[in-house]
Amino acid sequence: MELELFSVRRWFSRLQSMQSCAANISNDTPAGLAEFYSAKHASVLIKPEHQGNFASCLFGNTGTSVANPDFASTLSFHELLDKSHRNLRLAVRGLVRAVAINGGSVPLAEDPQKFETRKAKDVFDTDARIVSLCDALASVMPIFPQTGGAQASFKALLKKDATTVKDVIDATVKE
Repeated sequence: MELELFSVRRWFSRLQSMQSCAANISNDTPAGLAEFYSAKHASVLIKPEHQGNFASCLFGNTGTSVANPDFASTLSFHELLDKSHRNLRLAVRGLVRAVAINGGSVPLAEDPQKFETRKAKDVFDTDARIVSLCDALASVMPIFPQTGGAQASFKALLKKDATTVKDVIDATVKE
């Protein structure tokens, strides 16, 4: 599970680098990472030279290349990072699956796409398994609700009859 944790942690590290690069260019950069995650890059990096400076900064800090077509085909910083680095949804699916495998509710050999069709309440069927998932996600995703009502809502989602693992993944990455 270390690889899956690393993969999600690395994605958010790159998002934080994006935020830092954008903040060096524009005062309109959202200060909170959750807000930056869904912010429209065109409203922060208004001019083409802003996008160029941003791309140069990001490459210098992370080695991640962002090109003009990447800006043109995405709206948010989240989508831009998905396009230029790695899709967060796939990384989160890997982590959710690894937690389920470690918890003993899913066999290692099960296809990841089949895993998404499972009912969440069957995969995370005990409080211990739910806590394990929430702890894993919170340890690597700064935007994941750590406590309070938002985490209670996430835990309730896991217990609903109609909720699939796909729904849980989508809720986690806010798609």
